[in-house]
Amino acid sequence: MSEIIKLQSEVRSPISRNKLCVFNSEVIDKPTKPLIHQEARFWLINGGEAKALIHGETVTLKKGSLVAVFPWEITEILEVKTPLQYYMVIYDFDSVNILIRTMYGGGDDYPKIFEEIRKNPEVKCNNDQYEIIKGIFSDLQNELGTEDTLKIVTAKKLSPVYVINKIISLILEFFRMQSNDIICNKTDPEKYKNEEILQYMYIHLNEDITAKSLSKIFYTSENTISRYIKRLTGLSVAELCHEMRIVRVSNYLLYTDLTVSELSEIVGYADASHLSKLFKARMGVKINDYRKTYQKIGKILSFEETKEIYKIISYIYKNHAENLTINQVSEKFNKSPVSINKILLIQVEKSFSDFLNYVRINHSCKLLLTTNKTIIDIAIDVGYENAKTFKRNFIKYKVMTPSDYRHKVWLQTSSLEDHIYSLE
Repeated sequence: MSEIIKLQSEVRSPISRNKLCVFNSEVIDKPTKPLIHQEARFWLINGGEAKALIHGETVTLKKGSLVAVFPWEITEILEVKTPLQYYMVIYDFDSVNILIRTMYGGGDDYPKIFEEIRKNPEVKCNNDQYEIIKGIFSDLQNELGTEDTLKIVTAKKLSPVYVINKIISLILEFFRMQSNDIICNKTDPEKYKNEEILQYMYIHLNEDITAKSLSKIFYTSENTISRYIKRLTGLSVAELCHEMRIVRVSNYLLYTDLTVSELSEIVGYADASHLSKLFKARMGVKINDYRKTYQKIGKILSFEETKEIYKIISYIYKNHAENLTINQVSEKFNKSPVSINKILLIQVEKSFSDFLNYVRINHSCKLLLTTNKTIIDIAIDVGYENAKTFKRNFIKYKVMTPSDYRHKVWLQTSSLEDHIYSLE
């Protein structure tokens, strides 16, 4: 892995952050680059055949394959024999995990369901099992609608309870099928061990995680651990821990009534004020405002005139350097945050936060190449409060640091100009 691996968004639904689960139907017709998933998901393969790398294990996917992917696991489609057609559900892992443990009683004899599933992330369904699993996916589709079509079904009574029940059914069916599956071939032990580092960090976020502590757990030098994390994600060990913790906190804010102090303890921060500062820097909004905005969102509003849609896009472009939030935009245009996100997804294929960061990063590229301003000055000029947040978003969109971009792109531009001048 010589290149930084892309982090998939932690937002299950860019239309509405408070969705516990979303359903999609997708097709893959060519190999993909590695991807780090921040949210758990299940795939049910309905047709085609492909070879994939999932959590360090090479598997052949074809009709009847059921795949479980957990937060901070890496997937990659290595080879596509025939286009892969599959159903996918993405769900909030932490909430479901807590619920299962609560239902079981939380005793020491609790079966390590997720730990066992991770050992063998893909099972083959026989005909009867396939029909059962496909039925669960179809029930979720009828309940949730299909995310990519932007068609939202009318909310039914006790829908969250129904959805959670179906997700738990999927987990238990997978676990039971896996218990009867004697095939479990690991391909690359060293690669598998490396990917276990991300899993360990996510599971132990309430502890003091450092390169030193990880080196003791995985019998590897601190430098090796640090280089691996940096090469994989573009982040340091500390930065990656912050990323994981803030994503977990955002989920807890939506589905629990835990206080900020309680959340601080759960994810390993010394006090609530420290968590609040980090959350604001990462999410661009205060913790309490985030909870008020997304925890209880009404139904999506219908669109109004096209003219107003372009006014919204133009407003974001013109004000991207300000401390702009989705709440400010929704207040200005008298629309809910959900409606703003839906408008942007249809018009620019990005949610508010993705679109705002996209505009900011593109503007920063111009400043990096045309000015001698420092990285922190450019970060502030385009709307970021600190260099770390700017760097994280720059890596996400450009897959390199701002400094590397300034150096490499400047050199490429200079070489091209020299070549043009020589022709003249």
